[in-house]
Amino acid sequence: MKHILVIDDEKRRKGLLSALNFWRRLTGAEVVFLSIIDESLIRDTTRTIGAIGKLSTAVSTEFVRQRRVELEEMLWDMKIDIKVGTPIEEIKKYLDSFRPDLLILSHAIKTGVLNITDEIIGYCRGNSYLITENSDNQKDFRNILLVLEQLKVDSAVVHTTISLAGHFNGRVTAIRIIDLNDQMLINAPEMIEEGYTRIKEFFSKLTDYFYEKGIPVDTVIKEGDFTSVLGNFVASKGHDLIVIEGYSRTGLGRIIMGNEVTNIIKKANRPILIIKRPFDLSHKI
Repeated sequence: MKHILVIDDEKRRKGLLSALNFWRRLTGAEVVFLSIIDESLIRDTTRTIGAIGKLSTAVSTEFVRQRRVELEEMLWDMKIDIKVGTPIEEIKKYLDSFRPDLLILSHAIKTGVLNITDEIIGYCRGNSYLITENSDNQKDFRNILLVLEQLKVDSAVVHTTISLAGHFNGRVTAIRIIDLNDQMLINAPEMIEEGYTRIKEFFSKLTDYFYEKGIPVDTVIKEGDFTSVLGNFVASKGHDLIVIEGYSRTGLGRIIMGNEVTNIIKKANRPILIIKRPFDLSHKI
């Protein structure tokens, strides 16, 4: 891992700072801290004071100066980049140019009243690390929950989870949630039974694979609404990290993934690592 991008969130800077220092020590990656000043805030300010022309530009420059001073007090040893514009557009442009291996952000980045975290995660090509309300003191990942959708042993999310667990001498719980509805129970009981058989066979292979790597693993199959079941399970077991598989940058997959992440974060209040590319801590790629 070479490049980490952190998206500023004024209300959660303490958690972001804890997370970025944790991942920087872990990977040795270059970190860039990106802060966006919403152009609507400057526009409202200039309108209030009646600023136009050069005075309006001076107002914008002063906003940037104050933000830089504020951030440099906390982030004196890393690159800070400040942009003025529409947050989602500026962040997407930055993602396209910088192409981070890991994106660190909070679960509540907003434009006005709209939460844009989901859209940012969906757009990013690399992996994303999502901090929560209780992320002010980042701790090691000794108890990892691996959320599986694809039944593939050789996948980026499995590879990365093994690398993390190996680094922290941790334990993994692999969970597969089956979202059953009444129609399926009535009309397709045989299909459900076949599904359970496939999952159990896969978990047997997965367990063997983890133990070959020296990683202890437990497997769990649950039924019910995906986000509710997962949130309740994490809350009851106290996992340090949730690892899930990412989706494409566009289309329905991105929307579904975004909605699930938002709901999981509300329910579980644990950091989430969203994997689109494998990385191996033993080699610090």
